[in-house]
Amino acid sequence: MFIEHNKVIIEMPFFMLHEIIKAYPDAKFLLTEREPEKWATSFFNTVGVAQARLKMFPISLFKYFDAYILWMDRFGVRMMDYCTNGFGVSEEGREMLIENYKS
Repeated sequence: MFIEHNKVIIEMPFFMLHEIIKAYPDAKFLLTEREPEKWATSFFNTVGVAQARLKMFPISLFKYFDAYILWMDRFGVRMMDYCTNGFGVSEEGREMLIENYKS
């Protein structure tokens, strides 16, 4: 959720952009671009690593007792599936990340 008094928001490429522009039509944006291959590596090193750790004991058990961990797990799964077209952390997933970044 975006709180109105914030002056900065960091977002992933292509994620929520249209909603933010619609909600804040006068907002200023600083667009940064990265090499798609480096971005894909960064994505796997953050979202991919977090997803792997959420599947490991004891965190895999904690998500049944902690709503925040459960939410992070579900969000991470959906984010990974969406960004990699369902291929996850794999060579095919990396290729989809790169293609999706370019489009």
